[in-house]
Amino acid sequence: MKKYTRYSFYTLLFIMIGAISSCKNKNFTEHIGPSICASDNFQYVQQFTINTTNVNNVNLKLAPINFTAKFNEDVPWTILITGTTSKSFKKITGYGNSINANWAGNPDTSVFFLAEQCKVTFQVACKDAVIQYLTIGTVNGFSNFNYLVYDGDGNGVNDLSTGYYGTYATQVTTSGLNSPQGGNCFCTHGLSPTPQWFFGGYDMAVAPGNSINSDPTQVYFNCFVNVQGSTLTIPSLTLKEGAASRGKNLLVYGNGWHYVSIKLSDLGVINPRNITFVTFGLGGFPNQYTHGDMCIDFVTFTNDAPFFATAQ
Repeated sequence: MKKYTRYSFYTLLFIMIGAISSCKNKNFTEHIGPSICASDNFQYVQQFTINTTNVNNVNLKLAPINFTAKFNEDVPWTILITGTTSKSFKKITGYGNSINANWAGNPDTSVFFLAEQCKVTFQVACKDAVIQYLTIGTVNGFSNFNYLVYDGDGNGVNDLSTGYYGTYATQVTTSGLNSPQGGNCFCTHGLSPTPQWFFGGYDMAVAPGNSINSDPTQVYFNCFVNVQGSTLTIPSLTLKEGAASRGKNLLVYGNGWHYVSIKLSDLGVINPRNITFVTFGLGGFPNQYTHGDMCIDFVTFTNDAPFFATAQ
């Protein structure tokens, strides 16, 4: 039997440790894809800047806020805007050696920003955050954000002064229901002495044109719906595209406001720019019924993504 000396054992151990160390170093110094962190040589070429006419009195109806910065290398970066009163937030992320990002005042949650001070936290990955502040003096009505159909406060292209119908429906602009968008909303109250399948509804004429994408996979329909506790009626949505009608029942129940967002391709829309009417109706569900309620607010089409990051 071959014998190993003490020296050959330590020699073998030294070789094994060296091999492991070499593999570890290689794993840390070589990687595939973008870096997770900025390097030790990271520097600002241009500091992070909030570009607006007056950072202490921002008018989001006039123009979006622009954020810029430049670096000496490609890095992941994040801008987080948080309302100090509303607690609403918007997160903007990217990767590269420069930033040129706009923010129109839209949030990532179903809580809208108010006229309030906002904390802006900018951070390059693995580096200290840069914190600045801005104050929203005038919130955005979002008539300049893709295509706003109706919001109850006159910012949309349709004010619902006409277009409603139904033998058993009363329709009226309503305040005091604490819509997430704020201000007024539009309500339909259905009431019949006998059970009905349909109470009434309304048509909102629209002409989106080039304000929305022609690709239905890139356009979303968004709205808030409140059925005021009803469990035996259901709102319905119809988009009229030329001679075709693209419909869907909105499955919302109970109290409070529900955010709904639907990709137009899921409704069978061919070209969103050809939509001429947005129609809401209120009917009995799952059986005929004698009464029910439907309130809607903030009806809008958005490009590329839902208006909010979270949708029903």
